Amino acid sequence: MRYVRQVVKELNPVCVVLYGSVAKGIFGVGSDIEILVVAEGLPESFLERLGVLYELSDGEAPIEAVAYTPEEFSAMLERRHPTALHALEDGIPLHGQEYFMEMKRRLQETKRETGLVRVEGCWIPVKLLEKTLGRRLSL
Repeated sequence: MRYVRQVVKELNPVCVVLYGSVAKGIFGVGSDIEILVVAEGLPESFLERLGVLYELSDGEAPIEAVAYTPEEFSAMLERRHPTALHALEDGIPLHGQEYFMEMKRRLQETKRETGLVRVEGCWIPVKLLEKTLGRRLSL
């Protein structure tokens, strides 16, 4: 994919992940291509980052890209942010396989510790909820 080559050339990312409907093989006519980039040296402003990612696109494909630093992405995983969870659960690493696999290992660890499960697109930490509620849940 030309876009990924441009991202790798310009941003030297730690990892680039295809996620969303295209990665899951359930895309349709109106689907966009969701790309997650993890890289050092990104602009502080999220809007500036989006601008950088947009400028790398040739406009031929409907690409929706987001970018985070490794520290931000790690924190997103710790907080169980849906973007990080979906990208790691269903994503396909296009660059940075080693980093992706390490983060995926951390996701599996989080799932074991918290009982994290996906139900109809939502992530639920079952063990934490059961502990808080003082009773077992049946999902």
